[in-house]
Amino acid sequence: RLAIRAAEKWLLERMTPETTDGLGAIFPPMVYIQVALQALGYPRDHPVIVEAERQLDRFIVEEDREPKHVRIQPCFSPVWDTGIALYALTEAGLTASNDPRLARTCDWLLAREVSHVGDWVRNLRPEDRPSRMGPGTHHGAWAFEYRNDWYPDVDDTAMVCKALWRASNARDEQRESRGRAAALRGVRWILAMQNDDGGWAAFDRTTHREWMEHVPFADHNAMQDPSCADITGRTIEALITCGIARDHPAIRRAVAYLKKEQRPQGCWWGRWGCNFLYGTWQAVGGLIAAGESPNAPYLQRTLAWLRSVRNSDGGFGESANSYLDETLMGRGTSTASQTAWGVTSLMYLTEPNDPAVERAISYLCETQLKKDAPPRPPTFLHDEPAGSWREEWFTGTGFPKVFYLRYHLYRHYFPVMAVARYLNLRQRR
Repeated sequence: RLAIRAAEKWLLERMTPETTDGLGAIFPPMVYIQVALQALGYPRDHPVIVEAERQLDRFIVEEDREPKHVRIQPCFSPVWDTGIALYALTEAGLTASNDPRLARTCDWLLAREVSHVGDWVRNLRPEDRPSRMGPGTHHGAWAFEYRNDWYPDVDDTAMVCKALWRASNARDEQRESRGRAAALRGVRWILAMQNDDGGWAAFDRTTHREWMEHVPFADHNAMQDPSCADITGRTIEALITCGIARDHPAIRRAVAYLKKEQRPQGCWWGRWGCNFLYGTWQAVGGLIAAGESPNAPYLQRTLAWLRSVRNSDGGFGESANSYLDETLMGRGTSTASQTAWGVTSLMYLTEPNDPAVERAISYLCETQLKKDAPPRPPTFLHDEPAGSWREEWFTGTGFPKVFYLRYHLYRHYFPVMAVARYLNLRQRR
């Protein structure tokens, strides 16, 4: 009885509307909380249950247009999408100074900085805990959703920090000061969250205990949150973008972690995107940002692997089945998002006029929808406007081997990011 009361108190503390849009702001715990509390005797008209139902109902999308349907989203991803979109637009030359839309975007992200001390603090080294940091300093972080103050994550924080840093501009000193100060708070939090193996995980500072994945109630074989190459690579790039030196001990430990995690083929496994194309793109980006030479033998293996998995149409694609069967790594129907990851990886390692780069960029240009695009295939839920891309496949990962996500903006901002980078590299030659 004492344990159940303690658990009930813990749950109620983590679902207050002031700190989160539902328990964890994501579908599974938002369902479980209703089951658990009703099992404890909470009636359906209890304010806590009413609020839990209201938050869960927000995920339901009802479409009256053809094909009429109802679907349920697993969560909202506004901070994630906004951070990546902002970064892509800075690659295309826009900043908060030269485009008022980006200024509003920066303000929106700044308003969603998380300063709440959540469960992540329990695993920090004593010297990294907020109470030990000294006056005038504190952590800042960002979550994935509109509001999830208990559980900000390293991936979103890294993405937002480097986007805010790039979007800030000295021509607007006040906004630059606010944006870069927030990014530096995020940097402090990220450095405190580095795991002992040199990598970073999403939500926690932790140690990988593989035996836990075999506990009967292991959440889709992902009960824990170990370091992964994709988050580690993005985090290295974010830290260096925000002024951390390449020879900083945290950067060198992270580089060593990535080298250790590389597969013999030259690629990296991707935890949060499908799959080896995603992991490789993020890992290589971090390694190049950290000063690793693209001519290093281990990165030349990466380049050879990327060339070997290109599709005949010039694009890249990978099925989520590569999590089940690694002979499928890097193999699948070309998609806009995965082609962007693949060609960006190539651009880290070779020249922009390399035939493989040129062909992949051509694929993105040729598949971009025009005003006279053919009718939407019946497998698509809605039409896309001219300038966008169609993408039928799921390229985001929730739980490997179990649950995958279609981020509807992946097929837009990643191609923009890749094509803009290509143009920038060509102009510098």
